[in-house]
Amino acid sequence: MTIKKKAHFQQIKKIQLFLLLLMFYQFVTAQVTPLEKAALLAFYNATDGPNWVSENDADLTNDWDFTGPVTDDWFGITINGGHVTGLDLNLTNDVAGSNNLAGIIPNQIGDLQWLTILDLAIGELTGPIPLSITTLTDLHTLNLFSHNLSGTIPPSISNLTELQILFLSQNQFTGEIPLSITTMSKLNRLQLRANNLSGEIPIEVTNMSSLSVLQLGTNQFTGFIYPEYGNLTNLTILELENNLLTGEIPAELGNLTNLIDLRIGTQDLTGTLPVSLRNLVNARQIHIQNTLIDGEIPTEYEELSSIIEFLLHENQLTGGIPDSFGNLTTLERLDLRNNQLTGAIPNSFSSLNNLRYFAVSNNQLVGSLSPDFATFINLETIYISDNQLEGMIPDFSTLPNFRWLIFNNNQYQFGDFENQFDQYNVNLSIFNDNPQAKVNDIEILDHNIGEDVILTTTVSGAQNHYSWYKDGVLISGAPDSATLTLNNVQTGDAGVYHAEITSDIVTDLTLIRNDITLNIGCSNPTADNLEDVIACEPYALPKLSVDNYYYTATNAGGIQLDSGEEITSSQTLYVYTGTNGCYNENSFTITINQSLCEEIPEPEAEPGPENQCTVVFPNFFTPNNDGIHDRYAPITQACSPTGIFSIFNRYAQLVFQTNSLSNTWDGTFNGQRLPASDYWYKFESVENREVITGHFSLKR
Repeated sequence: MTIKKKAHFQQIKKIQLFLLLLMFYQFVTAQVTPLEKAALLAFYNATDGPNWVSENDADLTNDWDFTGPVTDDWFGITINGGHVTGLDLNLTNDVAGSNNLAGIIPNQIGDLQWLTILDLAIGELTGPIPLSITTLTDLHTLNLFSHNLSGTIPPSISNLTELQILFLSQNQFTGEIPLSITTMSKLNRLQLRANNLSGEIPIEVTNMSSLSVLQLGTNQFTGFIYPEYGNLTNLTILELENNLLTGEIPAELGNLTNLIDLRIGTQDLTGTLPVSLRNLVNARQIHIQNTLIDGEIPTEYEELSSIIEFLLHENQLTGGIPDSFGNLTTLERLDLRNNQLTGAIPNSFSSLNNLRYFAVSNNQLVGSLSPDFATFINLETIYISDNQLEGMIPDFSTLPNFRWLIFNNNQYQFGDFENQFDQYNVNLSIFNDNPQAKVNDIEILDHNIGEDVILTTTVSGAQNHYSWYKDGVLISGAPDSATLTLNNVQTGDAGVYHAEITSDIVTDLTLIRNDITLNIGCSNPTADNLEDVIACEPYALPKLSVDNYYYTATNAGGIQLDSGEEITSSQTLYVYTGTNGCYNENSFTITINQSLCEEIPEPEAEPGPENQCTVVFPNFFTPNNDGIHDRYAPITQACSPTGIFSIFNRYAQLVFQTNSLSNTWDGTFNGQRLPASDYWYKFESVENREVITGHFSLKR
């Protein structure tokens, strides 16, 4: 072997030795400490490692094999400088990435002191957060999202001074937010939503200027929305919804111009929508639903130029839907359900061609839905029930993604959608057209016996059928027609009518006509009205008008009497006229008193001097306005005696009284004519205290 070859050989051996030493060094330095490996084994056993998804898939190269060294090939493990720096068992951070963790997080997790990432998102872990986690001071990400972890959030979590991301959402944590969390100056994303946390949110949270994400929704926090949230100008997500917060929405939220997502609904907020939210020009989602907020929707919200999802449903909003919303051309989901909105759906909505979901149900909207909605190629849902909408339903049958159409409890009729009914009924996931409001106006018709009456209903549709009802009962033999004719109506035809309309095309809907109340009256017959009679001898019944008859009992009862018949005893008779239940009746009383036929002698004047005062009381008077004996008064001669003059009827009821004989009686009482009869008088003289009594007749 030459010297040259020998030197070359020695050089090769040196290189080989270097490579062997290098490989040995890398092997030694890649080995994690026994303490860390033991911690991984404890974690594996405590979280049901054998049933992890990564341990049971087809890839065997990433299994955790504790018979050999820990390497970067192990699923979710990152090694750096001979230490475990990353434990990420949900690589996609969603349900699909769940590794089926179950059990508890063991205390040995604290032995992985070099961890910077601990991501265990989505599984079935239980128990509390071990305090040993709060000793991992190099952590910048702690993700325990979506498990069944419980207990309180340890205040010592603030020891994690490098932490930027803290995800504890969708667990069962209780208690209050530790005040110490608000001292974590590097924290950028804080998610505590969907737990059982309570108490007031520390106002010191509003000093955490590094926050870009703050999600505290779906807990039991009390208090109100602090105006100081407006200081967190780096926020892109603010979620406070579904808590127990009260009070008004502070105008300062309008300062959060970097917000992409604002969710503050589902709690008892009051007041009105602040106009300042117009400044959220980067917001894609705004959720302010299910509150006590009232007032009108600010038209200035047209400036929300990036909005995709705008939810204002289940509030107490009034007024109209702003026409300016037609400028929100990025809008994909608009939900205004369950408010008190009025007016029409703006024509400007024809510009919202990116809409996927449109819901305005349970308001007081009128008018119709623009046919341009049928041109929105991405449209999936139309939810417009419980309003007063009418007119043609746009033809959505050609839209590729359309799945929900709900328009029941409006004023739609068969003809408004029957051409598309079969396609909707078969192809849509949810289709609801039933019921609709009653059709046509409520009517009250007044007719007389014997007239012909025509009842009608008007309903659009090509193949309709009609059933007519009276007082809720189907009318047997009624025609299948929009018109019901009642000939020669009688009192039995009176009642409440309605029609029920079905369709051979729209087979799931029955329309009901508003009630028609039919009143059957009379052509107003009038019975003769006779005065009461007092007679001293049999009384002959006078002749009555045509179709008037005497009866001895009411309602044409008892014995019918003829004109001219003599009545010999006192009784009440009835004058009746009418037929078929359309009648009128009056009554009068005949009193027979033979004593009235006896002559009443006029009192003789007492003898005396010529100037003796004489008072004569007439035996009768006739108040018939013929100018003779129309008024009753004593006749005095040569004097004007003073005293009280009273007149009584036969029942001793006082009907007239005066203290001056110059006042006369016209035969009335309280403005009503009194019947012909005997009446009694009494005169009480003032001069000699004499009392004179007697009776006289009123004749008519």
